[in-house]
Amino acid sequence: MKYLLYIPLVLVCYAIGSLSMAYFMGRLHGINLKEKGSGNLGATNAVIVMGWKEGIITGLFDIAKAFVCVFFANMILGNVLPFVSSTAAVSVILGHIFPFYLKFKGGKGLSCLIGVTAGFDWRLFIGAALFVIAMIFITKYVALATVALAVVAPIAIGLLEKSLPTALILFIASAVIIIKHIDNIKRIINKTETSLRTFSGGMAKDEKSGDGDGSGDKDGEDKNA
Repeated sequence: MKYLLYIPLVLVCYAIGSLSMAYFMGRLHGINLKEKGSGNLGATNAVIVMGWKEGIITGLFDIAKAFVCVFFANMILGNVLPFVSSTAAVSVILGHIFPFYLKFKGGKGLSCLIGVTAGFDWRLFIGAALFVIAMIFITKYVALATVALAVVAPIAIGLLEKSLPTALILFIASAVIIIKHIDNIKRIINKTETSLRTFSGGMAKDEKSGDGDGSGDKDGEDKNA
């Protein structure tokens, strides 16, 4: 009977993951973020469309919601069920990517994945954050950093936990994240993907002030988280 506890665990973490700060932040600014920039409801598009402040707030919220799910799931059910943290991690990431009330179109999972590492161990979080920053600095593409972290994070967590099943469960979320970035990888190969560094941030603000020409809409931006 105790395994029935997986049901509320998955549902609660999915629901928390589906809370889209990018979407709500956009609404506060009178913007439907699903119709601007890349159309993704994540920190990257929040930066592109609304600016760095809004993007940072969005990213921190997404990190926090993933951390909360993994950390407290382990605290409450860690001694009751196996693989609680990894199950919570996959659920919150899938909630972020597929929010039910937004027609299952959310972000692409980078910030949530970083938050998941924090839920497992603060050292993993620092390592993940530095890894992503380094990848973006070297490659200039958020998408490549996301895909790389999606591959590395489950392995690192599995090694830390000394648990192959944990790594395999986490690879479920990683597979979804990588699939969501296939188009980005194709554009990078074709050299049509524009890096985040191209943008000063706040496309919508520029348009409102009359400085934007609308050229940053859907054809070139780094369509990431």
